[in-house]
This record gives sequence, structure tokens and C-alpha cells, in this order.
Amino acid sequence: QSDSFGERLFAEFLGEDGNVESTLSFSELYSEARNIALDLVGKGVQGKNVILLYPPGLEYIKAFFACMCAGATPVPAYPPMGEKDIDRLIRIIKDCDAELILSQSMLTPMIQYWINSNAEQTDVTCCSTDTIAITSDVEFAVFKPNLDDIAFLQYTSGSTGHPKGVMVSHRNLLENFKSIAQCFMDKDKHDLGVEHYKTVIWLPPFHD
Repeated sequence: QSDSFGERLFAEFLGEDGNVESTLSFSELYSEARNIALDLVGKGVQGKNVILLYPPGLEYIKAFFACMCAGATPVPAYPPMGEKDIDRLIRIIKDCDAELILSQSMLTPMIQYWINSNAEQTDVTCCSTDTIAITSDVEFAVFKPNLDDIAFLQYTSGSTGHPKGVMVSHRNLLENFKSIAQCFMDKDKHDLGVEHYKTVIWLPPFHD
């Protein structure tokens, strides 16, 4: 939470030229994810599945944590680029019975249009998370999951058939983080505090 790490850097996003385009501190992540979560709770998403359709960037991270704070299950996917992608998205929406789609304001009208005009009708709504009004004075209790609760749904590519959802628990995530630290970190740095850890990730956000 923000009171533990304050203004320490949580993440930064690099542009195609390698320069920093945007940054996110721990306190900013907490306040912005909490703000989105407040809106999600008002939409009744606790215990429901929420599709995330974002280009690479920090908005995706805020939305992912917001779903967890609201007690919803994030379902990472990628913004459709053509008819095949739309069909795949519709299959995912129906397979997980998604309650809502989250994206950015520059994409939501297009995504909503594609969904509404698809032959496989679904009434799911696409909402923007970068235009939510700030409500910092409202009390909000962050949802606290159990270790074996589902953290998120990871869908397969669907390249050899219909995409299938893999249930990833919070315990799975924690074990995966331990493996990453053991396999990729310089052994001489194992004893350093967490504030010294820095990871460069080039995988798309809807990937593993």
C-alpha cells in the first residue's frame, strides 16, 4: 500500500525510442486503482469477470489492480485489430460470462461499436478507466482474497481452436514471482532489499 512505499517508483513505461513516457509510484498506483475500484464496485462487479483491453502502458496496470481491489477477476485480452480478433473476443466474453469490458477512452467507442455490430450479440458494456472522476474522500475497503482464490483468467491464443481460460490463483502468482526472482536475479543481489529490484519486461500486457 501507499503508506509502505510512498513515492517510490513502481513502474515506468518506455516508448519505442527507449525514453520514459510515463511513470507510476506506489502511492499513485494505490490511489488510482482504488479510484477505479470504487467505480467498479458501484457497477456491481464483485465476484464477476472483467475483460481488460488495453494497449501496452500503465493504464493496464491500474485497471488490473483495480479489479483485484474491487473483488472482480481481471481477464487480460488484446484490443481487436480485425474481424478475427473480434470473433475471438466475443468467444472470450461468452466463455467467461464477462460482466464488463475496461479500456481507454480512445478505444472504447470503437470496441463498443465492434461488439454491437457483431453477429454474435452480447450486451456487455465497454467503459473507460482514464476518465473516471476522482472520489478520494469516499471510504473504501480493499477486497482481501484468499490465497487459493482466482487472481485472473489467462486465455490461450486460440490458434488451434477456441480460446480456453486458465484459472490462475493468487498462490500461483506468488509462486511464479518466487521462481522469477530465483531464476533471473543475480545471486549476488539476493540479499538486497526489494527497493533495489528492477525488471525490464517487453512482453505485451495481455501475455502471461
